[in-house]
This record gives sequence, C-alpha cells and structure tokens, in this order.
Amino acid sequence: MINPLANWWRSYQFRAALKQGKQHLAKQQLQKIQSSGARLSLLEQLFKDKLQSEAFLYDARKIIKNLRISRQQSTVDLEVELGAKRDDVEQSLGSKQQEIASLQKEIEKLSYQREAQFITPSQELIDAINSQFQLNAIDENLLQCTGIDEQTFYELESNLVTYLESEFERYTPQSSLYSSISAAYDDINLLTKGKDPQYNSPLTPHVYFMLYFLESVYSAYIGWFLVYQSGLLPTRMELLDIAAGSGSVLYGLFYFLRTATNFTPLPQNLICYCSLEQEPWLQYHGREFWQQYVEPTTTATINSYFRFNAADLFIYGSNIDGSRNLPNKFFDFITISHCFFADQGQRQESHQIYRQIFHDNLKDNGYVLLIVQGRRLFKTYGHRLTENPAEEQNLMRCFLDELGLQLEWYKYLSSTGKRTPIQKTKFAKFAAQNLPLNIYMNPLIRQYLKRGFDSHYVLDDYVVLGKK
Repeated sequence: MINPLANWWRSYQFRAALKQGKQHLAKQQLQKIQSSGARLSLLEQLFKDKLQSEAFLYDARKIIKNLRISRQQSTVDLEVELGAKRDDVEQSLGSKQQEIASLQKEIEKLSYQREAQFITPSQELIDAINSQFQLNAIDENLLQCTGIDEQTFYELESNLVTYLESEFERYTPQSSLYSSISAAYDDINLLTKGKDPQYNSPLTPHVYFMLYFLESVYSAYIGWFLVYQSGLLPTRMELLDIAAGSGSVLYGLFYFLRTATNFTPLPQNLICYCSLEQEPWLQYHGREFWQQYVEPTTTATINSYFRFNAADLFIYGSNIDGSRNLPNKFFDFITISHCFFADQGQRQESHQIYRQIFHDNLKDNGYVLLIVQGRRLFKTYGHRLTENPAEEQNLMRCFLDELGLQLEWYKYLSSTGKRTPIQKTKFAKFAAQNLPLNIYMNPLIRQYLKRGFDSHYVLDDYVVLGKK
C-alpha cells in the first residue's frame, strides 16, 4: 500500500537534496520513490530524464574514444569516414549538452514554482463567502462582517457544547464544579481588563471554549479566506502556529477548506501543522475535541499531520535548555493569533522571539499571518482606536517593523463597520438586530457562568499578512 505521508517525506528530501546540489542523495531518493510505486511528480520525472541524458552522454564519449583509437589503426579512407562520424557524434553531443543545460534550468524553475504553488481563487467561492458572511468593504482596510456560514459554525458550536457537557459530567467532585469554573472565569476574564491570564485553573480551557474559541475560529476563518482571495494560499502547507492555544487557527483553516470543496475542485491538500504552546491542557483539549468531532468529518482532499510542542515561549526564545527544535527554513506560513502581551516588557521580549523564529524557521518566500484584537494592538502602543487611516497605517508599520516583517496587507474585521467602539447599550441593541446568536452555547454560559445576556458572533480583530 502506498503511504502518502512517507511519499511526501521522500519527495521533500528529494527537493532538499536538489536545492543543496547533492545529486547523489537526490538520485537515491528518486530510486526510493520509484521503488515505492508512487507516481513521479513533474520535477522527479525531469530529474530522471536528466540522469538518462547524462548516461547517454557518457556512452557517446566512450564511442568517440573508441573511434579515435580505431582511426589511428585504420586506412586513410577509414580515417576520413570515422572523422565524419566523429563530427556527427560531436554535433549530436553539443545538442545534448544544450538540452541538458536547458533541462537543468527547467528543473530549477519547476522547483521554485513547486515551493510557491498556490490555489487559484474561484470567483464563485469568493462570492459565496461574501454573501454568507455579509462582508462589506467600508474602505481599503476596514471590512464589516455581520454573518456566518450557519451550517458550518452551528455544527461546530453544537459539537463543542456536547463536548463540554461530557467534560463537566466527568468532573469530580461535582460539588466543586461551579467553584472551579468560577476560578477559571476570574482568570481568563482578565483579558477584558487589558491584562494577561495566568491559565492556572484546570477548567480554564473549558471556559475559554465557552467564551472565546468560536470567535477565534471565526476570525481565523475570515483570515484564511482573505489569504485565499489574495492568491497566496498554498496547495500544500507546512504551518507553524505560535502560542496556538486550542488550535483555533487550524480549525479556521480546516473549515474554510471544507467549505471551499463545495464550490471548486481543490488539489489534494496536505497540512503539516506544528504548534508551539506553553499550556499543555489547552493543546490537549483542542486536540481531543478535534479527534472526537472534527477529524471524522475530514474529506479525502484535506489531510493533516500534527506535531505539538509544549514550551514556554520565553524559555524557548532564550534557548536556555537547548530546546529550539523547529526545522530551519521549513514553514510556508507562521501564525500568531491573539498572543500579543499587554505588559510592555513581555511584549518587547516576545516580539524579539517572534522575529528570530521568522528569521530562522520561515521559508524565504513564506508568509506570517497575525490576528490581534484592535483595542489590544492600539493600547500596547499607547493609542486609542481611531478612524484616521494615516494614524492606523503608521501604527501598523511600527508593529510590523518590531517583528522584522514587510506588510503585504491588513484588514480590520469589525461587526459594527467601525474601528472605534460604541456604547455597550447601543452595541447590545445592534448585536440583537444584526449579529448571529451563539444559539447552542448561550444556555451553557447562562448555566455555568450566570451571564444574564446572550452572546453573538462578534469580530473586532486586525488580520495582518506580512513577509520577510
């Protein structure tokens, strides 16, 4: 049986050997690929043809050598005849040399194209997303979003509630469940006060699921759609998710790709997902929910390979224990979603670590996708959200400069169509009239968090695409 992951790894080693000029290693990997019975890619077939041409060249040179020896031992007439043959052979060899040189250039060109191979956007899918999510471009960088794909997000929400209810039923002792949830809520609610949670409660992942996970997936879904619309979504992707939490970035990517398969044929996607996250329980529950409710709905078009790294970002960045183990120049995309610290010292230190990871581990033609709450971004630089485009653009340049990135584009995703916040009473009225309800999650929030109002699908995030 052909193993797709093993074949992908052999093909990756083959391309790496070619890039490094290690022809012998590339030849070995080609032999392994042929032995596996896998179909050769265009690049692999071209390399095979190149090897055959070189073998022909070697044989031709042996013929010339033998002809020259025979010529010395033959009559003048034979010498003339062999000379003519020699001219023909050398002319043929000259043509082969040119053919081989052209072939080598083609291999290099195809190698580059493979590294930068993107999914071609479909206007039908773009129109469908714009309609379902009610996207309205207020200006070049402000995008209002008041809708969802109800089939996708209500399926996700319903499954998430089922998962949380089963978790709470297993919690022992039951008498301490509400107090544990309350402690977790007090911790994670620090986010609303512009502070960073400690994530020190065993139920913090569950409260995060209840309050923030769906919105994070919502932002990530729109973010990946914008990448796709720009023509920059790879057909196959090595993805590093820094401060990944429960994996909302991957959920957003998966659900967008699943939606896309309903509108346009996609090449077979292989997502090699690697996360870097300090809190192992956030990773654990994100992965467990994926295995129980999301993985069974995957299609043959979308395949995922996972690697989870539980590591403190600051220890990883300092490399105190030699823990840096991410592959160099490997990732097509690096993402950071909502992990931008309120504390100035931590923010500056984390930005230096992010900058180093981008330099070391992102491919030279790779991209960085950043998702950050609007108020958090402006507050870290001592500003308030503004409707002034020039001030916004200056702050964005400062933000990207700290991270060592060049700006490709950015969008502010806003439910209200404004950058600046509106009064709570006005927003509550706006949400009730315009935004989709968390129809499955609200009863759970009322029961366990004693919240007296309904939650909606709300966006107030910057989505920023940068590159080296």
